[in-house]
Amino acid sequence: KELQLEFVEVHKQHESTSSTGRRPLSEIFQTTKQLKAIKQNLLKKLEREKSQKKMNETFQHVLEIANKIRQAQEDEIRLAEQKGEQIQSMAIANRRLKQVRNVYDILIDVVTNEEMPIEEVLTRLEEESSKSVHQLEIELISQRQELELKLQQTQNELSGFIHTDVDLEQLENLVNELDDELVSKRRELE
Repeated sequence: KELQLEFVEVHKQHESTSSTGRRPLSEIFQTTKQLKAIKQNLLKKLEREKSQKKMNETFQHVLEIANKIRQAQEDEIRLAEQKGEQIQSMAIANRRLKQVRNVYDILIDVVTNEEMPIEEVLTRLEEESSKSVHQLEIELISQRQELELKLQQTQNELSGFIHTDVDLEQLENLVNELDDELVSKRRELE
């Protein structure tokens, strides 16, 4: 009788626990497996996000370094162009100085040699003038070719895709430089 009472008691407990919503053990194991799988997926996703963040930070750092290198290269190119322009200006100034010296020598010859006919003086001055004009024509052709090349490069750059504000600023600077150079060349011609 005790065993029957115990059985009835256990059976009631079993009935009450199954009716209160307790799930079977296999279902709990299944849920546990699913939660572990979700946890593993979240850990993997977290690692991917950390890796992606690190790659983005590395990419940004590399991008900053590349921008600095590009800026340094552009500065170097600009300085080289300025040096070339200064050398060209010095060469032009030296040629003009030589022309003035030649005219001065002609005039000194006239003063020291009073017997020199005026036709010879005029001929020498005309020859010197022709040399000067010829030299200026050569310089203008060279400068025009340089300007046309720069214009072509600018047109090529303008036809390309503009990526950033820095690209726009560089293009504006290039256009302004070309405008300034064209104005200075026009003044020289006048």
